[in-house]
Amino acid sequence: MGDQEKVEYYKVRLEHTIRHTQEMTRLVYLVNAGILAFAAFLWNKNNPSENIAPFLTIIALGMLAFINHRLYLFIKRQSLHYRDLRISCWRILEEDKSKDEEAEPTESPFRKYYSTDLIADIHLAVFWGIITVLVILIVCFLGPVLCPCCCR
Repeated sequence: MGDQEKVEYYKVRLEHTIRHTQEMTRLVYLVNAGILAFAAFLWNKNNPSENIAPFLTIIALGMLAFINHRLYLFIKRQSLHYRDLRISCWRILEEDKSKDEEAEPTESPFRKYYSTDLIADIHLAVFWGIITVLVILIVCFLGPVLCPCCCR
């Protein structure tokens, strides 16, 4: 396989990696919206202090936290995969440039692809925010149920 074919192969792989990350993120956003709507419905439909709504809300938010943490891990893994592909392709381009000594320096053709670390960090922050809300809910609503002598 020639250098040009290798570069094209890596370009296609980079585009697939980015597309998979974007599609996964969209699906998770859809699931997040459904879980949040379910939790809001439970909370608003029922009196939270008298029935099972807090338990179901805590379970729904726990699922939401789990999904966001898994998305964080997925994005981080895809980011590493993307970086490896980009480095492999860039090495081929640098070898071609060094063979032709009169070639002008070129900018990376992959400059349009952005790092996904910020998106992953946002999902990690969302995860910790949900965990904080879960702890508050557990202390406020399940505290009296779990330990009636301490939480009156």
